[in-house]
Amino acid sequence: MNDNNTITARLRRLIAVSIVVSGGALMAVIFTAIAPVLSSIGLHFGGGAGGDFIAQLVMTVPAVGIIVGAPAVGFAIEKFGARRIFFTALIVFGCAGSAGLVTEQAWALLTSRFILGVAGAGVSTSTTALIGEWFEGSARSRMLGYWSSLGAVGGVTAVLLSGAIGESGGWQAPFAIHLIAFVALAFALYSIRPGSPATISTPETMNAVTGNGSILSLWPIYALMIPLYVGVFMTGVQLSFLIAANGINSPAEQSWIISMASVGSAIGAFFFGWIISWLGRRRTFILFVSMMGIANIFMGTVDDPLLVAIGAAFNGMGGGISNPFFASLILERAPIEIRGRALGFMYTVWFGGEFINPLIVTPLRMISSLHGAFVIIGSVLLLIAIIFALRRKTMVS
Repeated sequence: MNDNNTITARLRRLIAVSIVVSGGALMAVIFTAIAPVLSSIGLHFGGGAGGDFIAQLVMTVPAVGIIVGAPAVGFAIEKFGARRIFFTALIVFGCAGSAGLVTEQAWALLTSRFILGVAGAGVSTSTTALIGEWFEGSARSRMLGYWSSLGAVGGVTAVLLSGAIGESGGWQAPFAIHLIAFVALAFALYSIRPGSPATISTPETMNAVTGNGSILSLWPIYALMIPLYVGVFMTGVQLSFLIAANGINSPAEQSWIISMASVGSAIGAFFFGWIISWLGRRRTFILFVSMMGIANIFMGTVDDPLLVAIGAAFNGMGGGISNPFFASLILERAPIEIRGRALGFMYTVWFGGEFINPLIVTPLRMISSLHGAFVIIGSVLLLIAIIFALRRKTMVS
């Protein structure tokens, strides 16, 4: 009987860790499940600059939900616990994410996407908080890396599925991918029980930073994240339109190119724990920012599909490293009593860069073309990397 109980407990522990680490995959679904059909969505809403802008809003409005919802979610986690918030977020995620299956009106679609973003804030913040509770040190770095890596794998899967489904079922069909949240909910309800963090790993609370910390003390980190995440999301928000400008309009053809960003992200995130142990925090930062800068410049100067895919992979790899990099930095710097709010605000700033991406790129596109916008964004990222390379003491040291 004891052996059976031990096996059951270990199974639940394995499932619990797997579901929490898979939170990144659900987040990726928000922004990749409809990426190959963005140009088709633009055509549905009239085509041209106006239709394309609505399509970009469909992609980016969830970021508004994350930006608005993440601080409140962080506070709720501190009050009610990450476990309850995770369950609630999964339910809302599945309902709001699949709403695009039944609505064709812009206002209804944008509203459901906003609610999906709030739910995504709940998923991302609660799962990151659970990792922070359950793990410490190098184990935490690895789990955060796996969180982002699985997010990239989920992104690849969602992009490829979306391309195939969108090709045969139209632009609405890929919204069904969001229903995967209900599968995750079933496993979460089974495995994540009250008090389960104590059974998983050495609690971080034993060595946590404590004290009267303030979110304001972390503002330099948050400010740095904004321009970097404008670059990270160039592949998610703008790449479909860049590919279309190069003469490729088929969702199926676009999907394999866009998916290379997720492949690169999976690789970068998976090896994050090893990279930061080898290079240290400052050199890791310079590495991934340089990669994104070079990749964006490269994508803006070539039109061959294979070369664009290579650039997307390198930009994705840099983004894959950046995600666990900032999550681990916030978990380390934020006192435990404000950790929920610190993580919530991290996701607010994180996706703030994604939301303002079209607001920055659209005028750049009007001035210098979309290809030129990629080159400009990449040049800014390279400049940031050079500045941090020249300074020995930085906020990420």
